[in-house]
Amino acid sequence: MRRSRLLWIFIACVAIHQGTAADETPAKKPITFDTAYGPHATLHPFRHPAPRFQWLPNGAHLLQTHKGQYTKVHAKTGDTSPLFDPTQLAQGLQSLSDIDEPTARKLANKAHLQFNPAYDAVLIPHADRLYFAKLDGSFACRLTDAAGTAELAQFGPQGESVAFVRDNDLYTVDLATQAEQRLTTDGSELIRNGKADWVYWEEVFNRQLRTFWYSGDGTQIVFLQFNDTPVAPFSIPNNVPDTQRIHEMRYPKAGTANPLVQVGIASLTDAVVRWVDLSAYPPEDRLVVRAGWLPDHQTVYLYLQNRAQTWLDLLVVDPGSSTPRRLLRETTAAWVNNLAPPHFLEDGSFLWESERSGWRHLYHYAANGQLRRAVTAGPWEVSKVHFINEPAGDVYFSAAKKSHLEDHLYRVSLNSGEPVQLTSTEGSHRIRFSPSGNGYLDTHSSLERPPTTEISGGDGHRIRELHKTDTTDLNEYQWSTHKTVSIETGDGGTLDGSLMLPADFDSSRQYPVWIKIYGGPHYPTIRNRWTKTHRLFDEVLATSGVVILRVDPRSASGSSAQSAWTAYRRLGVNELRDLEHAVTWLKSKSWVDSKRIGLGGHSYGGFLTAFALTHSQSFAAGIAGAPVTDWRNYDTIYTERYMDTPASNPAGYDETSVVKAAKNLHGRLLLLHGMLDDNVHLQNTTQLVNALQRADKDFELMLYPRAKHGIHGAHYTRTTYNFIIKTMLPEQTPSQHQD
Repeated sequence: MRRSRLLWIFIACVAIHQGTAADETPAKKPITFDTAYGPHATLHPFRHPAPRFQWLPNGAHLLQTHKGQYTKVHAKTGDTSPLFDPTQLAQGLQSLSDIDEPTARKLANKAHLQFNPAYDAVLIPHADRLYFAKLDGSFACRLTDAAGTAELAQFGPQGESVAFVRDNDLYTVDLATQAEQRLTTDGSELIRNGKADWVYWEEVFNRQLRTFWYSGDGTQIVFLQFNDTPVAPFSIPNNVPDTQRIHEMRYPKAGTANPLVQVGIASLTDAVVRWVDLSAYPPEDRLVVRAGWLPDHQTVYLYLQNRAQTWLDLLVVDPGSSTPRRLLRETTAAWVNNLAPPHFLEDGSFLWESERSGWRHLYHYAANGQLRRAVTAGPWEVSKVHFINEPAGDVYFSAAKKSHLEDHLYRVSLNSGEPVQLTSTEGSHRIRFSPSGNGYLDTHSSLERPPTTEISGGDGHRIRELHKTDTTDLNEYQWSTHKTVSIETGDGGTLDGSLMLPADFDSSRQYPVWIKIYGGPHYPTIRNRWTKTHRLFDEVLATSGVVILRVDPRSASGSSAQSAWTAYRRLGVNELRDLEHAVTWLKSKSWVDSKRIGLGGHSYGGFLTAFALTHSQSFAAGIAGAPVTDWRNYDTIYTERYMDTPASNPAGYDETSVVKAAKNLHGRLLLLHGMLDDNVHLQNTTQLVNALQRADKDFELMLYPRAKHGIHGAHYTRTTYNFIIKTMLPEQTPSQHQD
């Protein structure tokens, strides 16, 4: 009896201790504005940046870059060694008379070095000059001496020379002799050789300025020349300095003259440039959107389009010739996108990506441009071709076949058969194949699972894990409930969305909803991938009691090209219809306060927000950041792809204008714009402000004198947060500035 009593006392003590320990477990911290953005913020989701990996040319090793360190990693075993010793590189640089010890040390420890193809030397820009140095410190030299900045430098494919642009002319320099060779002589403020002008940089080359490409044997360079003489100038004043500064740029607005583009082929043996004869294409109706080389290193290929981008021609320029010949013309039911370069095979045939069916698929063409067969087909889209194993006849590619919300890796035969899925883990997969095709890197994540990088063999078998994102620091915080949703539209369609509910969500209460939108054609924001640490602002709003809905209109969903075509010639109209479907869906939920639904976006999302508040009564408030307010104000190449020219589609431009509908503003509108924006000019917001004032409409405006198209900083974050709080949760106190 006594033993039994003692046992019960012991059990009770243990239970009390365990209960006390459980009670002492610290409660998770809410993600508030001050926690995330205040002067003493404690939540830093990017404190531990992930290492970056890339394949080295031998296909057996990877280069890992992390915190300024370059490490050589054996792909299969994981054995590591430093790629080089920065001390040795610094010693090599210091041997040059114009580089002192502190400068040499700083240059050798740069976070981003440009390696030669063999990864045993680097190219270093410094003080407007180019320097070349062996990683082991055994050799270093100054490559350029002439006045003017040497920019856009690139090693030749064999590492024997470097090409660069100076004062808008194209040059090369021989690494063995340091002899400089000038390939063009007409570069000026308005004529650029090998360097894109603004509209091509922004809309064609994905914000890359370099527009010259070595042949595979390093003996020739094909380049584009841009002549901005016919393009109208646009001035952007900077009124912050005591003396006003004016930035003048050449900016072709919809319907106005484009830059004139020529194609040159430069021989590096004699510096002679052969200009391609493009006279069959009227210069005012011609876009040159891609150039490159066939595997023979002698034949050039080109992509040419009309300015409305309703067709795309694949041309080749034979060795020694200046006259191109057309292999094929690509068309669709709407516009033609510049998708990817052709993938040439040893027999001269090539793999071609096309959206002609309404979905992006692969087609195999003979060398003469005759179609052999469709390699892939079906109601799904190919995303990217990674590798072609010619001996086996297999193509490795990423596609959204399983679901348009996530990419997986597939293999398909060039000759017959269905694609075979090689990745199995749920979520989105970013694939990088080795040069030899014997393996690939796979970085994958899902909405609830942070990124993991693994290495797999070419047949898909997993070799080992390279890196897994550490989220330990995030576990002490109270995160919202985040899930993807499918929204029925009522007309037989569905919208992709993601819903963020407050951590303490109570379905018996009513919540305001803030909708976040981008919505540009074929530009999805809803994917099954990790976004938690990238959407901290949404978490702050959720903690405050605002439900966040992100939604893609069908034209933005990325599900197919044909879904994007619904926006053709009337940007915004069908997107707004889909937004209103989303509002109807929200109002069907008992926990939604139907009178407190807001909308916000930036750039195209800013346009859609301003368009919605002037063409709908579904939204109580909106934040339009850097909005296009009339498509006549935006650039030719982007706008005319979707809208045609104002002369050819006047009704479409009128129908989509926010300025013309300013008198119909409904709801509280906050306009935000960077005053130095060279992409969507402040003129857009100025015209809308004028129209709103003339219509005697109330609105709010915040301008950022030093900002360009992207707006950042504490004031911007607090301004947007406070506007949402005061319009969605007026009973709460907005965030105050803190020193």
